[in-house]
Amino acid sequence: MQESLAAAFRVATSLPLFLLTSRLSSSYRLSLMKCFVVICSLLATWGILQDQFRDGRFEGPFEYANAWGIVLLVGLIVSIMIVNLTNQMRYLWLCSILTAGVVLTGSRTVVILLLIAIPIQYLAFGKSHRRTWAQVTLAIAAGGLASLLLPLSKSFFFAALALILVIQLLFHKKQWPALPTVIASAAILSSALLLLGFSNPTSLQRFKQLGIHASEWTTRLGYYRDAWSMIKDAPLLGYGGGAWNILQYRYQTAAYTVAYVHNHVLETWIETGIAGVLLLIGTALAFLIKAIGAYKDAAPMARIGIASYMTAFGCLFAHSLVDFTFSYPLLFGLWVMLGVLAVPSSEMKATLTTVHISRFVIASMAAMTLAIFAFRIGTSEVFMTQAEQIKDAPAAIAKIRQSIPLAVSPATQHTRIAYLSTEQYLRTHETTLLDAASQEVSEALALNPDDVHSLFLRCQIAYAQGDTAQAKLDLQELIKQYPFRTDFRTELARWN
Repeated sequence: MQESLAAAFRVATSLPLFLLTSRLSSSYRLSLMKCFVVICSLLATWGILQDQFRDGRFEGPFEYANAWGIVLLVGLIVSIMIVNLTNQMRYLWLCSILTAGVVLTGSRTVVILLLIAIPIQYLAFGKSHRRTWAQVTLAIAAGGLASLLLPLSKSFFFAALALILVIQLLFHKKQWPALPTVIASAAILSSALLLLGFSNPTSLQRFKQLGIHASEWTTRLGYYRDAWSMIKDAPLLGYGGGAWNILQYRYQTAAYTVAYVHNHVLETWIETGIAGVLLLIGTALAFLIKAIGAYKDAAPMARIGIASYMTAFGCLFAHSLVDFTFSYPLLFGLWVMLGVLAVPSSEMKATLTTVHISRFVIASMAAMTLAIFAFRIGTSEVFMTQAEQIKDAPAAIAKIRQSIPLAVSPATQHTRIAYLSTEQYLRTHETTLLDAASQEVSEALALNPDDVHSLFLRCQIAYAQGDTAQAKLDLQELIKQYPFRTDFRTELARWN
């Protein structure tokens, strides 16, 4: 139930953003995007200073490198738009910071999108509005080089960014010759490649494995095949929110445990059936068609904004096809905002004035109500994420208990507390901890009787409590249902 509501309220959070953005004038829209770029740049700088890295990858405030990478790419695309619309060269420096952040996330998908999206963006600007392409190329190249200096020293990284700023300040009033700038960009990129080859930083080794045979692609193709098998059994109505996380073990053709399909279209189809996936694709197409029509009729300068918003809109959607991007309500809301921003405010207001004002007020109030529930669920998830970072088990359990009142169906919370209590029992052998774990797992199964993690944990707790015969029988039944769970077989062999 918690997963179902989380999936529904993900859409709810986007409704207030849609209503707000649709009422903004062009100048306020531009101001909103300036704030977005500055905030992304500040968070990237702060994150690097605070070492927000895990396994060598820059995770930022999202605590997930791929999601943070696509946000920084959207910020980069919007920053390029601002440079071309306003000629404010300080945003050119922010392009370097955002590029460095993208590379440091280690997300190969986002880097590929960057290499494809920026040329498309400039191509859509029109021949007479590409005057900054050389400077932007240089800024992106410099940001890439700075990111490779970070594993050597933070001082080198920030010195490189400071040098980029000084150069841009010295020449910001001059027209940069295209050929020398391109040559300088090529030299910087060559230096970056040489540095990557010789220094071999562990944080950036992922980029040496770009290609269709990378382990990520082959693994995800396996997810997609199993997801399609699941869809074929219920193509019309789906299974409900969070179905993949519950049913994956019945359909998997290899041993894995992942919370998301890493493809939002497939996950939407699994959860909501054909109606949901058609609504998602129809929404994307509606924004695209409306933006194309606006682009054809727009003045040359207005085309820069439309092209940039749709480029960022397309990048977010493309990323959602290979990752769980839209599982973050904020990113789904950002995607909807970009679709609205791509349509000139005059056209959007003309469309909305056909709706009676009372209906607009009712829709706004309903959206805000749903957003409040979404915020509660999101806060619950934040507490769970924080608990995962806490090493002390009692402190982690206390944080999870803060999450329970905000959750609609806290089965995951009870299961996690049971795990932590069991781990404490193995260290201290206090039977009260084992009894507490048994109570928590019973509460989890009362809320979600089919959860495989809770069922397995119940077997382990029963075995530890001395009910070995029943524990073995229950585990054998689980092995029949989930033949690819090698951990089940290993545990049973250990008991025998």
